[in-house]
Amino acid sequence: MSLKKFFEPESIAVVGASKTPGKVGNTVVKNLKETFNGEIFPVNPKHDDINGLKCYSSVNEINKVPDNVVIAVPAKIANKVVEQCVGIGVPTITMLTSGYEEIGEEGEELHEELEKTIKDSETRMIGPNCLGIWVGDSGVDSMFLPGYKMNSPLKGNIALISQSGAVGSAVIDKASSIGVGISKFVSYGNQIDVSETDLLEFLEKDEKTDAVAVYMEGVKNGRKFLEKVKNISKKMPVIVLKSGKTDKGSKAAESHTGSLAGNYKVYRGAFKQAGVVEAECNKELLDYSKTLSKSKKPEGNRVAIVTNGGGFGVLSTDTIEKTELEIAELSDETVKELEKNMKDYGNVSNPLDLIGDAKPQEYRQAMETFVNADEVDMLLCISLVQTEQMDTTFIDVLEDIKHNSDKPVVGSILGGDYSKLHRDYLEKNGVPMFEYPEKAVEALEKLHNYYKWREERS
Repeated sequence: MSLKKFFEPESIAVVGASKTPGKVGNTVVKNLKETFNGEIFPVNPKHDDINGLKCYSSVNEINKVPDNVVIAVPAKIANKVVEQCVGIGVPTITMLTSGYEEIGEEGEELHEELEKTIKDSETRMIGPNCLGIWVGDSGVDSMFLPGYKMNSPLKGNIALISQSGAVGSAVIDKASSIGVGISKFVSYGNQIDVSETDLLEFLEKDEKTDAVAVYMEGVKNGRKFLEKVKNISKKMPVIVLKSGKTDKGSKAAESHTGSLAGNYKVYRGAFKQAGVVEAECNKELLDYSKTLSKSKKPEGNRVAIVTNGGGFGVLSTDTIEKTELEIAELSDETVKELEKNMKDYGNVSNPLDLIGDAKPQEYRQAMETFVNADEVDMLLCISLVQTEQMDTTFIDVLEDIKHNSDKPVVGSILGGDYSKLHRDYLEKNGVPMFEYPEKAVEALEKLHNYYKWREERS
């Protein structure tokens, strides 16, 4: 059965809805009321209304079958609620409840009971032991995180699916704080029914998604996952952060979501074969996702660097030399074009140091020359915006170059709060930005390697 009702429901019931601030059911109802345009049905036999909405004693009492039921009651009660949902033909359930196989022997019986109920039905379930779902377009927000404690997600083109609610929420909170938007977020927990493979299959056809970021601890059907992710990687990048790489990490994963993390060497080989872009930490998951979702295909691995701080050009060159990228060797024609606009005491080379008194217009001239040069495949623009000559028009220059170039363009603006304002504005307007240029180089290498993989299989 389709997963569409998870993401585009017309009605949502919340079992375990509460009037008590701080309770999961209270937060979910509050979040939905603020964002969701469809019908909301709180379910709690102790109340007649919650947050101004009519409250029902059970899902059976609602005058229609909800498209999605969010369950936030203890496991023993939750299993009975699932039976009721299946009985009336609820198409989708988001199971926030924990207390199943992740707690070991005590929860295994409940897990098996729940699995049997779902397996023999037409109802699809995300969870249990998950954080919920967020969808920008439809206003679905079944996460039990209060809005005043985290940044509201921004709409964008990256879908994030996470086995861990904590990891997923931290990534979208950080993404929002730096101007990176997402299309959909799913915390899928113990994946008793809907797996990461099912979600990838749905997202493959999602017109709002241009890249998928995944945090996983383990997969239940490795062969099926590998086949699916290989197909998707031919159309859009899939960036994966895999945990449980060590023996102790694997044991921690089992106690977290009940997952068998498996041998990491096997995963690593499978990822490489399937074109997965692998991240080593949360920061890289976000860095690579934003770069690959916002960048055009590079034709090669040659990078040009323009900066007003020569030292950062040197550091970036050192980083490039450690990767599969190359510093672009400038043609005589490109050198002559650059010399027209360089100061007498400037040195035309790559990296190109415009020196400390460079103005935004000089950046424009240099970047336009680079993106028009046949020997350049990618451009890294590094700027110290704190210098006297660098005014806010630099933002317009970099944004304009990026959006009008057929080549990938990324930026790095170093420094504190003033620099961060520039980075966040540019990020929000579609320019992949980095505080440190070395991280920008690493992201460009992932971009190059991903498209190289696609080209080899086309």
